[in-house]
Amino acid sequence: MKSYIEFLILGKEDEIVNLKTILKKINGGENFFWKILWINGSGNQEELGSVVELEQMINNSKLGIPCSWSELQLYASPSFDLEEMLIIGDSNEEVLHRYEDDELMKESCEFCIELIDTSHWEISTKNRDLICNLKDISEEGIR
Repeated sequence: MKSYIEFLILGKEDEIVNLKTILKKINGGENFFWKILWINGSGNQEELGSVVELEQMINNSKLGIPCSWSELQLYASPSFDLEEMLIIGDSNEEVLHRYEDDELMKESCEFCIELIDTSHWEISTKNRDLICNLKDISEEGIR
């Protein structure tokens, strides 16, 4: 039996669901550890630099790149045009690393947030607050 709940979130015609929208639904994000395991896109952000440079650094890292909550907010900047992204978070920093198996990653991490082909978000979480907060933007609901 899964210990997490999955959401599939699609944007609506008149409403784009972006990283900023997702992050706003996480209560107390500063109380968790975060890692970015994958990123693809374009654009520049003053404090982070170009997405192309970040892609090389993040995508080639062995364990992913640690990121504070405030830094994660910078990735939600409108100056970034994200196509794909994978973020994991947990209160236990030791579980934040690359996994061979997505199922094991979802079982181990409190948050798994993935943007796929700019078209939709797949979010897996054990966090009750986020489960409640995502219900209002999840078009496909709980899986």
